[in-house]
Amino acid sequence: MDIEFDRIGCIVEGEMKGWHIRIDNDFENTGEFLIIYNLSPDMSSNSGYDDWVENEECLKEFFSESSWVVDWIK
Repeated sequence: MDIEFDRIGCIVEGEMKGWHIRIDNDFENTGEFLIIYNLSPDMSSNSGYDDWVENEECLKEFFSESSWVVDWIK
C-alpha cells in the first residue's frame, strides 16, 4: 500500500475512483491525519470532503477498507 503525505493523488481503483486526494499529517496540532477529497486535480473545486483518522494504522485501515489504489501525481 502506497500512501504519500502532502501530495495530490488520483484514486485509480476503489471507492471514489476518479477523485483526487491529499493526506495532510497534522501531527504537530492534533496528532491525526486529514484526508481531503476533491473532484478537481488542483484541489480548488468546492465539491470536496474530508475525513480525519487518528494515526497511521487507522489511515492504512481506511485505505484498505476503501480498496484504494492511488496514483500520486504532485
